[in-house]
Amino acid sequence: MRSVVYIFFVLAGIVMLRPNTAYAGSSFPDLVWTQDSIIHIHPNPSNGPFEISGLDLWKGGTLKVFNSIGQEIGGIEISTVSLKIDLSGLPAGIYLMYLQIDGKKEVHRLVLK
Repeated sequence: MRSVVYIFFVLAGIVMLRPNTAYAGSSFPDLVWTQDSIIHIHPNPSNGPFEISGLDLWKGGTLKVFNSIGQEIGGIEISTVSLKIDLSGLPAGIYLMYLQIDGKKEVHRLVLK
């Protein structure tokens, strides 16, 4: 199993998470965490099902979920303002939900109990 080390940058209220280049090969895209999001995720933490709302600005974009070692769990094209994803059957832990459209990126943490 390979280790992944992350470097955090904090600029104007935005936390950017990038894999350390010394650990090349991680499948994480460049990730941007933001404090000013209109995305709502509930319940979070969850036993598996998550409801995600506030996707108005993300319609036509993509949603991908990654595990804690950077492996993509799955992804979909966003076509509605709210959707449900179910991570039941996956190990408990922290997953990253990555949203992208037209060069804009945003990441949210999903906690699976």
